Amino acid sequence: MKKMKKAIFFAFLFFIFFNLEVNPAQAYLLNGVDLLGQIDLNGNPTFDTRDVNNPYTNQLSGAVFNYLGGIEFDFVHHRLFVADRYNNRVLIFNLSEDNQLEDIVADYVLCQNDFSSNTSGLSQNQCEKPRYVAYDSNHDYLFVSDQENYRVLVFDLSNGITNGMNATYVLGQDNFETNVVNPPTNQTSTPFPNGLALDSVNQRLFVVNGEGANRVMVFDVSEITNGEPAINVIGQPHFTTGTTGTDENSLNTPYGVEYDAANQRLFVTDTNNNRVLVFDLSNGITNGMEASFVLGQPNFTTYNATTTASGLNGPRGLAFDSNSQRLFVADKENNRVMVFDVSE
Repeated sequence: MKKMKKAIFFAFLFFIFFNLEVNPAQAYLLNGVDLLGQIDLNGNPTFDTRDVNNPYTNQLSGAVFNYLGGIEFDFVHHRLFVADRYNNRVLIFNLSEDNQLEDIVADYVLCQNDFSSNTSGLSQNQCEKPRYVAYDSNHDYLFVSDQENYRVLVFDLSNGITNGMNATYVLGQDNFETNVVNPPTNQTSTPFPNGLALDSVNQRLFVVNGEGANRVMVFDVSEITNGEPAINVIGQPHFTTGTTGTDENSLNTPYGVEYDAANQRLFVTDTNNNRVLVFDLSNGITNGMEASFVLGQPNFTTYNATTTASGLNGPRGLAFDSNSQRLFVADKENNRVMVFDVSE
């Protein structure tokens, strides 16, 4: 049975998410049950290649990738969104009614007019090195962090999807023709956008700004206008600062973000501080608010990289399993995924 994964790594995560209990005294070598991005000449998945834009197809297509970014599911309309970063595009795979892959070739492409092109650009229907995606099922919006254009594109999918369709809104820039990064710190800019997370209940979009800004911008997306100002900032006391720090309310090159809707918690990977900060948003958000907890460090004032059962070294992406209350952290420099029980 085909499952929704794009690589062996995601196959491994899938089994963890669905409560595979692993005895620490045993080892399990699990085979991936399906694959996206690597295919043979017959169009079948091949697990023993790792080529960029898999040359076995002899052409760029909707079945290959080049330096993947984030992935996101739409369980309402049964779709999988994949940020194909160095191909400057977002691929969309249709899923079956029970949310399984129907095939290994994308059905639609955004930021390119067709599957055989991968040029970067600055316009209403182009992007440059998209990093992450987030989906809003309430409005049928897809948010794309267009990293090298210093903006977030918003695609309205409610009237259907067409290849190369225009984005409906843009955040971080006044219009679709600008990609100003200086000054990087104000109430409307999104310099080097990394992780995205959506609070669908309160209609808030969290946008991580990395180097130079060191913050998480919070946008009200109940009604969106181009270049709208953020309503709050986390990691900085004001919208006009971008300094680094190591305390309860500072960040140093943040990267990933996840939102726990049930407990109203925001998880942020503070990469260069080798930690994950946990913000309690149940009483609202204030600019420069303090984190409630820290993972990867014994306190808020240390930032040492360690390889231990509790330490982290350059954490990047995050995934949150709301059913089991487990947080998965891509511990990049330790070449591992750390799993934290955050039920308490």
